[in-house]
Amino acid sequence: CIMTEGRDEASNENVCTINQTKGTTHPLDSRQRKEADLIATEPKNETFIPRIRWPDLAAQVFIHVGCVYGLVLCFYSRFYTTLFAFCTIYTSGFGITAGVHRLWSHRAYKANWALRFFLVILFTVTG
Repeated sequence: CIMTEGRDEASNENVCTINQTKGTTHPLDSRQRKEADLIATEPKNETFIPRIRWPDLAAQVFIHVGCVYGLVLCFYSRFYTTLFAFCTIYTSGFGITAGVHRLWSHRAYKANWALRFFLVILFTVTG
């Protein structure tokens, strides 16, 4: 893709948009111009030094150990307790994906007050 608009012509497929059917370039919008300027000014020879982030590692270990402990407890609990736990997990996940993510974040669909209230309750169960 060739960037024009007062700049030197440079190839950068991440910044400008191509109309694939006609083979023509579209002008950059302001957000894409800012990204192009940031990409152009980034230092090229940075070396990455991996470091362990101890608080993040501790949180991840805690979550996964708790998950394994919960799965072990499933074998020692009553059937209905395990069934209730799995139903709660899946319905609260539905509250996150259908409610918070699609309904409120993306505004992908419209819902009446009863469905909105139900999704709020499911999302609240997640916490």
